[in-house]
Order: sequence, then structure tokens, then C-alpha cells
Amino acid sequence: RVAEAFTNHTSQKFGTGPGVQGAISYRAGAIWPYRFVTSIWHQLLAEFPNVLSIETHTPVTGIKTDDSGAPKGYPYALETPRGTIYARNVVHATNGYASGLVPGLRQKITPARAHMSAQKPGSLFPQDHGAHRSWGVIYDKNGFDYITQRRPDADGEPQSQGDLMLGGGFFRSPS
Repeated sequence: RVAEAFTNHTSQKFGTGPGVQGAISYRAGAIWPYRFVTSIWHQLLAEFPNVLSIETHTPVTGIKTDDSGAPKGYPYALETPRGTIYARNVVHATNGYASGLVPGLRQKITPARAHMSAQKPGSLFPQDHGAHRSWGVIYDKNGFDYITQRRPDADGEPQSQGDLMLGGGFFRSPS
């Protein structure tokens, strides 16, 4: 009887079907990497229009915080094949490969190949449902799947508004 009451509460609160036996709700967030990086670039370009540049084909091969030649206020020394660049902040846009540059992240972040796709929801699914929730399906300790929804005003393209971004796949395709 308790399980039935819980299932009914879950169904009412989260709009789930009868097959869902429970739910956990907690605060979470999502980031759109492209927007994050381009907004930082836009701010930097506005502040430093005459000195900021993109140096293509210049990978960072190491990062140090104890470089005696670092200017005051620039604690990070980024080693590249073309020389050292000093920075106040570093944003790692390296996905699972950040641990190769930050030793403290080794064995905490590892590259993984998973699956992700964008799907148009059915006509009855609200276009802004993802504004206040995302979904996750946990399969024991073997993996998870997740779903987030793009905001209707995400990029001004009507054909992609409200798309569901599905990812994970570790449990479904272990090889």
C-alpha cells in the first residue's frame, strides 16, 4: 500500500507512467559548453581587443603553478611547443583528457566513449518541460542514462526548440 501511494505521488508530481516505482529529486544543473566558451571569448575580446588572439595548432602540453618566471597575478604557466603562456585562469575544454594536464584529476576523470543523441519530443510533450527538470535512469552500479531538454529559446532555431538530449548508454552497450 505504501509503494502504491508512493507511485501515485511520483506519477502526479513528475508526470511519470505506471511503470515508474519511485523517483529522487535534487537540485542539478546543466551547461552548454559552446555557449560557455563563446561567452567567455566575447567578454575577453571586449576587454582586450588589441592583444587577444586564437593560436591554432598550439596544444597545451603541460600546466605548472610553480614557475618562478610567472608574472605577479598569473599563477598558471601553460607550456606549449611555441613557448610558455602565463594565465590568471584556465578553462579546460578537454573533456576526459583534463587529467593528462592536471595530475590531481588522474583516476578521477577518465575518457569514456558513450552515446548521445538529440530527439524531437512528441507533440504532447511540453517544449519547456526541461526548464525545471532533467531525468536520469540509474541501472544498479552498471551505468546510467540521462535526458535534458533544450530550452525553447536556446538558439533561436524553431526546428530545434525543445529537443531532448539523451545520453549515457554505458549499461546498454558495454562494449
